[in-house]
Amino acid sequence: MPTLRSLDDIVQDYIRAWRDRQGHDCRWFAKQPSLEATIKAAGMALTEQGKRQSHQRRIPREALRAWTRALLRRKQRISRTKTFSELYELLGETAADMHGIGALVVYDTATRIGAFLRLKPDYVYLHAGTREGARALGLGRGERIRRSHLPAAFRRLSPADI
Repeated sequence: MPTLRSLDDIVQDYIRAWRDRQGHDCRWFAKQPSLEATIKAAGMALTEQGKRQSHQRRIPREALRAWTRALLRRKQRISRTKTFSELYELLGETAADMHGIGALVVYDTATRIGAFLRLKPDYVYLHAGTREGARALGLGRGERIRRSHLPAAFRRLSPADI
């Protein structure tokens, strides 16, 4: 493991070790045969190998099934979203009263469905680890941050990478 002494070191390590892995996941969702297939795979948090995504490994299967059913009921609305923010808001509304479906699931699912719809995050959304990182950097406590408000080292990354 390399010694990470600066924000530039952290960003470079991410680019070297993780960026391609994240991109692979998005490419797999982007090439799904239909929006319905995408929603099913994204809602159940599946990998290309049919296994559970690591971020969602602790969520009960029944909670993911209910989440997927709720998303499928909104398929037409999802298909009409024009921006990632709009998709994220719609999924957030869908999850509002669902037990076990929190901000990280909403973001990850929006990212996966967004890959199919060709919608990329336009902000850095704060949930779980990104919220902790924002606090550590003394940044806002809202739901999202513009990339331009981050330290310069992070501006080499897309909002999705951050």
